[in-house]
Amino acid sequence: MLERGNEILFNRDIDLMEKETYDPAALEEWKKGKLVLNNVPLQAAINKLQDWYGVEISIRGNAQDVGLISASFDNRPLQEVLSSLKESTGLKYKIR
Repeated sequence: MLERGNEILFNRDIDLMEKETYDPAALEEWKKGKLVLNNVPLQAAINKLQDWYGVEISIRGNAQDVGLISASFDNRPLQEVLSSLKESTGLKYKIR
């Protein structure tokens, strides 16, 4: 029996089925096109941006120096998100 916040992951290649949990609020935000970074380390923010925009992002330097990141974006292009993060954290970025 699945309840709100539960899902089944199935991998036919290795015949695996697992019950997992997810954050229902995060799913609702995603469905509305709202990207939320809620007090997360830089690496977690980068991982979420990579998943959200389907891009590869490399970090040079020490990610721990940035601290935790909190931000929210409604249907914003990646360049706007990066620009906003640059202003709030002092990070520099280059798009190739």
